[in-house]
Amino acid sequence: MIENHFSYALRLKVAAIVVLALSACATQTTPSQNTSTSKPQVTEEACVLIDTDFDIDDMMAIPVVTGSRNVKAMIVSEGYTLAPQGASALARFIAEPGQRSPAIIVGASYPGTRDIKKWPWLQDMRNAMHRSNDLLSKPLTPKVEKNHNFTAEVTKSLEGCKSVSILIIGAFTSFVEYSPAIRDRVTSIVMQGRPYISDKYGDKPRLSFNCDYDIESCKTAFEQMKGLNPTWVDVPRDAKPPYSPTIQMVDGLDNYGLPGTLKAALMSNQHYWRLEYLTNGNQSRLWDQLAALYMLHPEDFHLNTGHMEPTPSPAVMQKMWTDDINKNNK
Repeated sequence: MIENHFSYALRLKVAAIVVLALSACATQTTPSQNTSTSKPQVTEEACVLIDTDFDIDDMMAIPVVTGSRNVKAMIVSEGYTLAPQGASALARFIAEPGQRSPAIIVGASYPGTRDIKKWPWLQDMRNAMHRSNDLLSKPLTPKVEKNHNFTAEVTKSLEGCKSVSILIIGAFTSFVEYSPAIRDRVTSIVMQGRPYISDKYGDKPRLSFNCDYDIESCKTAFEQMKGLNPTWVDVPRDAKPPYSPTIQMVDGLDNYGLPGTLKAALMSNQHYWRLEYLTNGNQSRLWDQLAALYMLHPEDFHLNTGHMEPTPSPAVMQKMWTDDINKNNK
């Protein structure tokens, strides 16, 4: 396992060196984002699969990618939301005229009954996210056939894709089931958090909720990702000011289309993302938002042992988030 960790870290360091070399050849002194007002070109054969549990930061991350990449499918795994309710909420959230329409797939549920007592805040947040952060008046649950084959649905949704990038911003419960079926086309995996093995040998791993919720699938996924160009993206833990969502970020969103829907959803309930409204020691950071931004702007991140962290200040990353969502979802 130690050799696995250093193999990942070495590959990430090599990638970071290449990125830094390319950046040094340019004359820019500010992040590369916002140099053009044009929407990025989408390549039909290069596809993206988003694996999510549709938490509040997932809601803020998804529009960064859907407008700028060829997202063919999103699979909802149990975590902050239950898979069926989360899938329905997500489907309504992205349903905007003129938007690309990726397949929304009900993914895996936790094997057995998950005891959530260790996360005393989870049920309240889950109830809100089943309603798209209280944007909907009540949860909507799709009819799902018992023992439905979500692996087949993932495979079908990716027909015609020569390459697949996966953004994992939820638990790994679904990934360990469907990834073998598409492994031959997976060119990269970006996920929020840090490697299961600690960044520093001998330290206890700092597990994200996504790993902690289903630790066994996390361990399995760590092995399955070998050779698939995995990248972990995390928030600098001690940054001051913190890399957190702000009301200015949300106020800057357009009032129409998917940015407008996101704005309305976030303003419907501000108690799960605004720092000044949080209680009981809860935190709000740009967890999944940074993973999504990494897919668009890897040159604005640097290696910190086994994971990537943003190089620009929190204010720059916050503006980058707002600008990307507005620009790429027109």
